[in-house]
Amino acid sequence: MTARAIAFSLIATMLTLVASQPAAAQVSNPDITIQGGGWGHGVGMSQYGAYGQSLLDDATADDILGHYFQDTTSGTLGVDFPDPGTIWVNLEREVSSIDLALEPLGPDAAPVTVSFGDTVVALTETSIVEFAVTDAEADPDPLCVTTIDGVASEPGPCDIDIDWDGFSPSPTSAFTITNVAHHEGSPDGAACTLADWNAIPSTIQRPCKYSYGSLHIRPDDDTASFHLVLEIDVDDYVRGISEMPYYWGLPTDGPNGQAALEAQAIAARSYAVHRSIVRGDPEDRPWCHCQIYDTTVDQRYVGYGHVGLGHERWEEAVVATSGVVRAHPAATFEGQAVPVQTFYGSSTFGRTEPSEVGFTSAVPYLISVDDHWGIDPAVGNPRATWTVVFTASELAQSLGWPDGSEVAGVDIVSCSPSGAAAEVRFTDGDGLVDTRPTRNLRTALGLRSPQITNIGNPVTGPPPCGGLGDNGVELYGITIDDGPTGDSVGNDDGIAQCGETVELRTTVRNLLAGTLTGVSMIASSADPHLAVLHNTSSAADDIPGGGTGENLNDWDIAVLPSAPDGHVGRIELEVAAAEGGPWEIEALLPISCLEDNAPTLVAGPLTVDDGPTGDSDGNNDGIAACGETVEIYIPLTNDGDSDLTAVIAALEIHDPAATVLHNTTSTYPSLPSGATGVNLNDWDVVLSPNTPAGHVMSATVTVDAAELSEPVAVPIVIDIDCGTDTLPVDPPPTIPVTIAGHVIDDGVRGDSVGNNDGLANCGETIELYIDLSSTTGASLAATSVTIATDDPLLTILYNTSSPYPTVPETGSVRNSNDFDIAISPAAPHGHEPGIRLTVESSEGGPWTLDYRLPPIGCDNGVVEAITFAGLVVDDGVRGDSIGDNDKRAECGETIELYVALTNQTGQDLTSPIATLSTSDPYLTLLYNSDSPYPVLPDGATAENTNDWDFRISASTPPGHVAVLDIQTSGVWSTTVSLPIDCG
Repeated sequence: MTARAIAFSLIATMLTLVASQPAAAQVSNPDITIQGGGWGHGVGMSQYGAYGQSLLDDATADDILGHYFQDTTSGTLGVDFPDPGTIWVNLEREVSSIDLALEPLGPDAAPVTVSFGDTVVALTETSIVEFAVTDAEADPDPLCVTTIDGVASEPGPCDIDIDWDGFSPSPTSAFTITNVAHHEGSPDGAACTLADWNAIPSTIQRPCKYSYGSLHIRPDDDTASFHLVLEIDVDDYVRGISEMPYYWGLPTDGPNGQAALEAQAIAARSYAVHRSIVRGDPEDRPWCHCQIYDTTVDQRYVGYGHVGLGHERWEEAVVATSGVVRAHPAATFEGQAVPVQTFYGSSTFGRTEPSEVGFTSAVPYLISVDDHWGIDPAVGNPRATWTVVFTASELAQSLGWPDGSEVAGVDIVSCSPSGAAAEVRFTDGDGLVDTRPTRNLRTALGLRSPQITNIGNPVTGPPPCGGLGDNGVELYGITIDDGPTGDSVGNDDGIAQCGETVELRTTVRNLLAGTLTGVSMIASSADPHLAVLHNTSSAADDIPGGGTGENLNDWDIAVLPSAPDGHVGRIELEVAAAEGGPWEIEALLPISCLEDNAPTLVAGPLTVDDGPTGDSDGNNDGIAACGETVEIYIPLTNDGDSDLTAVIAALEIHDPAATVLHNTTSTYPSLPSGATGVNLNDWDVVLSPNTPAGHVMSATVTVDAAELSEPVAVPIVIDIDCGTDTLPVDPPPTIPVTIAGHVIDDGVRGDSVGNNDGLANCGETIELYIDLSSTTGASLAATSVTIATDDPLLTILYNTSSPYPTVPETGSVRNSNDFDIAISPAAPHGHEPGIRLTVESSEGGPWTLDYRLPPIGCDNGVVEAITFAGLVVDDGVRGDSIGDNDKRAECGETIELYVALTNQTGQDLTSPIATLSTSDPYLTLLYNSDSPYPVLPDGATAENTNDWDFRISASTPPGHVAVLDIQTSGVWSTTVSLPIDCG
């Protein structure tokens, strides 16, 4: 087995271009499998991990938070930090009309008033209040009409207050949003709802109620609409958070997750206060008039009126932790200490991500820590591990590649300290190389988390980044020799079989950064079906960091004839080196004792009958839901070589939320090789009405047949649809903008001085363009960026800041003014210079983005002999060009291109011929790939005699720069950058 090395590359997407080849019949590439674990961004507190610490280790909330937020301590508002007062929570954005219904919570409700302008109106106990925008075009600011119980006011400013006893310990009234309409193009949808688990006959969604605080209507800053905002005390706000299943606090008299609920309450409070301080006065944020959103943009807030199993345990957790937040010396704002920004998410794959991997910037208390509790089977995490499969074309489409593209190759190119991947590289087999950070793949590919442990088409070998191993080494693979030479005795098929003696090589991977020297290995086995005959110890060659090595002396292992077919033998390895150890790892040796491979059974998509007939009882939508009794049919496909007859199967559910009523076994039709059949008797399953939202039920179908020597277990999963309000949801990344790529201009125009190869080289002055994209799906207006560096080999000459166009919801934008940077001639070859961008927007900031440019090329002495001197675009309506004749390359045009080249060969060129090619997916070279140039004396410049004709795809992304390769007279080459305007 060959060693694999992880190569580190850039966050930016990089394109490696090759000469065009004749088109060939396309064969679809194999599917790509992605393996990972966890749900959410993986940074900060893992909710399932917190639950596991409380349930299994009897940890306190302080223990839990101190673990996930390293070196933080407990602090109290009003004691260790100033009292933040009230916070403003946006409930609805960009509203054109909204209806609120008042509801008394008991007898003798306190007065409720609506104030607009100089008017104050007292409401009755069951008033309906409508606010609506009117005369939107009559004034720069929108005007609103207030209608109370059918009586409308005159139009006036959309500046309205609703007050009641909402700041008392026990408010006597509550409001519900009964109807809402948003301004056209608003990002908001329907009003907030939460699931009522106790509803009869089944769970229903109820509108959120607002009882604590006071409500305000405030105008939007750039549309004819308004916002509905809740002003509320911090602890009352935390009472309305719905981010963790409340029933984790049950039972009250035994092991439970109450400490996790308390940790969640503290984290929600600390996060909210941090955000409210940093975001400042809500009047300075007219696009929401808020400090916090009620959605997962910040935290899910559902107001008053929690329902469902265990909700009182959440309220107890809020009261028990009143005013408590987390503190850290690094958590400051404008020189003053502020509570820690306590990020959290549902779960990880067993270890959290550091903030610089999960987000973009390093935060001292957000480092990678152990989270094994979150994947312990006792906590029931349905997303401890996951696998998704894409077709090659589906993956290319999700990556935003041109129509018709396919992903041909994929590998992990850099690793996170967590043991998961940090960056993944995708290729199309024809020159396109696309490298993405995993935090971006989570959104682009719809993954449950960015924690990818393995990827491939298909996946082969162990996790390239080491996964969760704590050793200095891990098993990388085994090689079996069962041929007739040496000490081995077998049939030479590379498979360990009963009665054979095999020579075994075990390959281990060095998980440490440095080289392991003086490596030794010892093999042993307590497996009753194996015997280690000789060579129980062996040396190995030195193993570089990240590299692999194997035992120099093979292990001679006898497989006893008594070994059952399908048995997996266990061999213990003890590995030591001068740098550490001994480390204990286990090698697994699969054993086959049948002449033919045993049949393989695969479960297909199951069918759910939840109609009103038979034993099922549900709403007949074909979806398993809380409280239903369902009839389940599971198709099985025989992927083996042998036919199966007399097939019988048993269903076993490994989940307390479900019970098999009857028909625990069922017959199947005969299953010839390749055939699929469905259970003839349905399985009847009752689903608990208290099943948590988003729950995935695991089960096993155990199959027996006349041809099987032992039953075959087939795992299945059943998704349960029970609403979403108690589902742990992760908060957003810390920064709403990220670096999507870059372009280097090192030509001879403008302020740049270089060889025009699009790379940073020693002694060059480059013009740098940085692409920005949104990480939240929301646009960022009025964006500006300042660049800085502490790299002694870089000097920023001018344009240290630049405006940007509005960062769109999807796609990217580029700086209007390039950044001019001089690279020292003394820079070593391969040096990766670092820069820091400070981004500000009308939506917030400043945000800091750290970035590394590609390695500097300094194996100098090579200068392009033919250099690019300029280009001319003809996009008129004569000849072969079709465009608007503005001399710019634009989406959808056909252009004629002239490229000026300068002869720097030191000799005259009498009959130069130039060949142009490109692998750019958005360009099609139509004709004239070759063109003569006039006579070029040394130092002279000329354009191609025959133009090059290109068609530019209408789907070219904004800001795209195409790269063209020109080969001159078969000896000299140069690279040309062609900006394409698609704005």
